[in-house]
Amino acid sequence: MESAGKERWIHPLPQDAITLDKLDERLLYYFNRSHGNPDIFLKKFGKWYQEIYADSTIACGIGLRTQESLMRYNAIQNGINKYRGKQWINRSKDGYYKFYPIFDWKFEDIWKAISCFDWEYNHIYDQMYKNGIPFKHMRICQPYGLQQRIGLKQFAALEPHLWEKIVNRVSGANFGSLYSKTHLLGYAKTKNRSI
Repeated sequence: MESAGKERWIHPLPQDAITLDKLDERLLYYFNRSHGNPDIFLKKFGKWYQEIYADSTIACGIGLRTQESLMRYNAIQNGINKYRGKQWINRSKDGYYKFYPIFDWKFEDIWKAISCFDWEYNHIYDQMYKNGIPFKHMRICQPYGLQQRIGLKQFAALEPHLWEKIVNRVSGANFGSLYSKTHLLGYAKTKNRSI
């Protein structure tokens, strides 16, 4: 992996990280065709895996919840190629299966499982809780999407050491933090007007 620019990395590269130079040539092709979109790459990854293990039945597990997205829920629930009638297992066009074991889990289900099974979790959630962030607004993901930029101030407050690195690396991050909840970046509340 190219070491130029390491001083600008947000985190050091884990020792066992999968880097582009270590990818199978065909998988690298699919990665490049995804143009950085993880949803597209996920589909292409399943296709690649099916190509590698063509004589086997392939199933890709996807940790996707649908609590906040009716579109996600319908995409999983209404799939027409179900495996043995299971609503959470769909057969893809390419012949491999996609299973969504937690698609119908609610926020409370996740935390119950973490508690009951003593699972590890990201402790940034503890900081969010201490800062009074409502459960429904707790998110851990890349902070650069349209919805995510609304939480940039929260990100800066919770992890100031990382925030400084991000501001020095990502053009517009600080601007987004300052103006994400203004009309300048399209944030607007509409009023219900009687007809």
